[in-house]
Amino acid sequence: MKSIAVLTSPEVPLPAEGCALLDTLPCTTTVCTPGNAAEVVGASEACFVWDTDLTSYIESQWDAFAHLSWMHVAVTGVDSFLFPKLVNSNVLLTNASGIYNDSIAEFVLFCILSHAKQRRLLESQQRNHEWRHATSATVKESNAVIYGVGSIGRTVGKTLTKLGLHVRGIDPYTSVAEGFECIYRNADMREAAAWSDYFIICAPLTEQTRHSVNAEIFDAMKASCHVINVGRGPIIDETALVQALTSGSIGSASLDVFETEPLPSDNPLWEMENVHISPHISGDAGDFELALIRQFADLADMWFHGHDFPSAVDKKRGYAHTRQN
Repeated sequence: MKSIAVLTSPEVPLPAEGCALLDTLPCTTTVCTPGNAAEVVGASEACFVWDTDLTSYIESQWDAFAHLSWMHVAVTGVDSFLFPKLVNSNVLLTNASGIYNDSIAEFVLFCILSHAKQRRLLESQQRNHEWRHATSATVKESNAVIYGVGSIGRTVGKTLTKLGLHVRGIDPYTSVAEGFECIYRNADMREAAAWSDYFIICAPLTEQTRHSVNAEIFDAMKASCHVINVGRGPIIDETALVQALTSGSIGSASLDVFETEPLPSDNPLWEMENVHISPHISGDAGDFELALIRQFADLADMWFHGHDFPSAVDKKRGYAHTRQN
């Protein structure tokens, strides 16, 4: 019988309902931690990585995982998993594509409305018991650029279009997407940035996207532009971002991801009045943990019966794509 190892740690246990769901799979499923994972994963054909902070451990033990043909990770961004031995192996890699789309789109909308409606000012007035008139901006007819028109970016675009924003994208491969007026290539990012009122990063972290939003791009933006990052922290050159925010080259930012996480306590972003910080939570909403396990269970059933998955990670490009039969 086919066997699956579920790799986690004592600090990141699976929810009880999720364990019960895994027990219904038509194959042997064994939960393991780094204490016994070399033996359990080493004897399994598939591995479900629940604690996605175990990438260093997985890389260090990769040679022991000789029987693996499939690895699924409970996260969308797979950059930390793409170490050379996995990339060059025949192991099929899948991720949590689609699970976080709606939650992240809602979070982006929250960032935009919080900025436009001056949430920080209103909260300050409430704390100080101040009744003072304040005006706010409307988001309808604003220009939003979405960098990364994958499944998350497309969902964000649809959400913003419904509110009356003009939406354009930046993507090296996608040319057309519902609700997008046009999609620029990465080489035209300065032109897109100059048009934007909201510059929203949804791209995966690859060698091509690392520090691609840098001083040159910030210089092209309007002084009122609001930057939102729900993709990966290192896509932004953080030093250049701090300089742009300090100098007034751009207006403000909502940041959910950072170059170093947790964000160090001495990072200047913490003290900036024109920055909203959240601790990498844009997709963590509702029953997302159970949704992750249900997704894996569906894939495991397909795997057991020899069916192709609807999508898989392109290990060379660094993100999931729809598989072609």
